[in-house]
Amino acid sequence: MTLAMGVTPYLTDIKAFIANSPPRTRTMLCQFTDPHDWASRVRRTFPVLNVRSLQCRQDEVDEAFRNNGGILHDRRRFTSGLIDEF
Repeated sequence: MTLAMGVTPYLTDIKAFIANSPPRTRTMLCQFTDPHDWASRVRRTFPVLNVRSLQCRQDEVDEAFRNNGGILHDRRRFTSGLIDEF
C-alpha cells in the first residue's frame, strides 16, 4: 500500500509521480487539493494568499492515473481536498 498525504499538493510534475506509482503498489491512497473547494477558489482569485504554492490539478490527476493503469475505487472529501483510492 502506498500512502501519499500532504505531498501531492506541492508536486509540480504530478504526471511523473503518478507514472511511477500504480505499477509499484496494489492500493494507493492519495490526497489532492480540490480545485473547486472554496479555499482553492480564494487562492486562485488572490494568488498572494497561496503562500505554499498549492497545486490543484484534479483533471490532470485523473488522466494520469487512467494512462498508467490506475483504477479509481473511491473518492472522498478531505478538508480542502480529496482522498482518492486507486
